[in-house]
Amino acid sequence: MKLTKKIIKSIMDNEDYGVSYEPIVDIKNMNIIGYEALSRFKYEGKAIAPDIFFKSLHKNLELFFDVESVIKTYQIKNRPKGKKLFINLDPDVATKPKHIMHWIKLFNSTTNIVVEIIENSDDENIVHIEHFMNCLEESNVDFAYDDFSKPNSVFVSSLFHRASTIKLDMDFIRTIQTNRAYIEVAKGIVRYAKLSNKHTVLEGVETQNDLDVVKEIGVDFIQGYLFKDKFIDKYKESLIKLSIIQKETPCTINAVRCTTISAAQYIQEINIDYDLIAECSELEEDVINSIHKAELLTTEILTELSRLFNNYAKALASLFEFKDLSNTLKVLSALLYNTAVNDLSDEHRSSLRVSIESLILDIQNWRLAIFIKQDASDIHYLDSRLLSSIDFHFARVNKGKSYFFN
Repeated sequence: MKLTKKIIKSIMDNEDYGVSYEPIVDIKNMNIIGYEALSRFKYEGKAIAPDIFFKSLHKNLELFFDVESVIKTYQIKNRPKGKKLFINLDPDVATKPKHIMHWIKLFNSTTNIVVEIIENSDDENIVHIEHFMNCLEESNVDFAYDDFSKPNSVFVSSLFHRASTIKLDMDFIRTIQTNRAYIEVAKGIVRYAKLSNKHTVLEGVETQNDLDVVKEIGVDFIQGYLFKDKFIDKYKESLIKLSIIQKETPCTINAVRCTTISAAQYIQEINIDYDLIAECSELEEDVINSIHKAELLTTEILTELSRLFNNYAKALASLFEFKDLSNTLKVLSALLYNTAVNDLSDEHRSSLRVSIESLILDIQNWRLAIFIKQDASDIHYLDSRLLSSIDFHFARVNKGKSYFFN
């Protein structure tokens, strides 16, 4: 989905924006040392994914700069007191001298700030990064290499050795969970950082299992949804009023989704990437094939299934409106990865196999109802039902104990 200039201006004019400060935690003592400012947006009562919002701005760099000037000023003004602030900035809004002067002045107006430089994977962007780094260094503003080793990103060597902080992408954790040898790559980066007096942050720590992996890597700091209860959310007044109204209205999954959207309406309003939908179909087939590799499930099969469901979650995360379903599939992926299948009886292994087959059938039917037949009356009909199904099926191999509910 691409937002029009009219919609973007409406969001800014109505002050339908805010910020979520995500804590960055010292792995040695679990104390919060700082926060990353994450932008939040809404339009007509619905949350707008930040990546969609910013992607829509790239073709109008003057508007992009104007919008970011307002948002970054707001993020700095409302920052948590006494902590370091990590703030994201796209080099595309720092290409002109007047823009760079604005940013340097803004960043020098505060203290204890780290600018996370976002890499956009093209040659022209890298030139902008080089110039922007020069200006930041001349003004004694710290900067970080954001999302290092993110899938399909370009390695910027100068940013790697000049940044004061290297923020490792969450893909490190996911890859290590399926390819144990990859942990040595992460350890090597951390060793280099320590020898170069740089800090390291690992993003996307969501579970205790993730935390165990990260501790072995040896990074300095971590962040992610494991610390969701410590997030600090701040919104403009108009957004707060909207949130209060929504909280008073009963909704199934998310306070933002108070309006039922049919599949036909969704397809009509959103530009769907059907290559992505085809990828989901292929992942469903891969899951089914993996289930039938052996009569009884093995550790290797569950690891493969965990990887496939995690990939499915990533695909859904890039589609507008399906973050909840994506998160549910991440939960399923983690459960599969952490299931000690060798400790299960043959009966329970067989039961688990049937359960996974049932779950992938539900997901497959959902995809067909939304994107192919387009006959679902509510595109979110599977959101809560899938989580309940996962809990029901896994409780059968967990001595009847629920994973999620009391």
